[in-house]
Amino acid sequence: MVENQHASDHALEVFERTERRELRPRAGNGPTDEDRSYRVVPTGTGFVRVLVAENGRPVSAADYRKGMLELQKALEDVLDSNNPRAHDDFAKRDRRTRERTTLIDAVREAYIVTSIGTELRDGHTLQKFRLEPNPAYRPKTRTMEFMSHTRATIWVEEKSASLAQIGGEVVSDVSFGAGIGKVYRGATLFMRQQEVQPGVWLPEYYQTDYTARKLFFVSETHERITTVNYRRIGPPAEALAEIKRELKVAADPR
Repeated sequence: MVENQHASDHALEVFERTERRELRPRAGNGPTDEDRSYRVVPTGTGFVRVLVAENGRPVSAADYRKGMLELQKALEDVLDSNNPRAHDDFAKRDRRTRERTTLIDAVREAYIVTSIGTELRDGHTLQKFRLEPNPAYRPKTRTMEFMSHTRATIWVEEKSASLAQIGGEVVSDVSFGAGIGKVYRGATLFMRQQEVQPGVWLPEYYQTDYTARKLFFVSETHERITTVNYRRIGPPAEALAEIKRELKVAADPR
């Protein structure tokens, strides 16, 4: 599962998607502080989010075109060998990739894993596992240390050995920023993935609910991200050609 998750993370770099991000002042289905939908396109060094709707209403054609032109410029900058920022952006991407790879690899050591049965869902057989913090685990980074404060349940699709779903809970307070901040016990995370092509599973729903303190200020965060419309758009050169084609068609529908 760990190795297949690495492959799926890599595949995310060539798939575009539509994300709806909702922020609420409290848990549940109450009113939102923010409700925005974005077209998310990989650029080779990260992602550009083009706003497509806000509070359920599509943005104007002019605003959407502006966002698409900014996306085109970002892709052109990545592909420009004379762009001094491109080298730094690729270096940052490589560092983020290494950090995520190391973090996912650490799951093997950070938890004691117990099989707790199987479930059938949408024609898939899912193996279910309980992950409890391993008291013998010695984290190497602050991010890895976070694992020592969490427990989780994961669902693994049997045929492809891919992560289909995870639900996690913070079981003890986690300090960060040299003690100036804290995430409190009881925080939860839930993520569900979908198979976008054979053997490639990518996120379709993500929810976090937590209370945190930074200096003397305590705040709650309740976030939901729903993802649809996965489509392979390719590496930067292919993505740029597609974006240019779309802009040309929009400018001259004939």
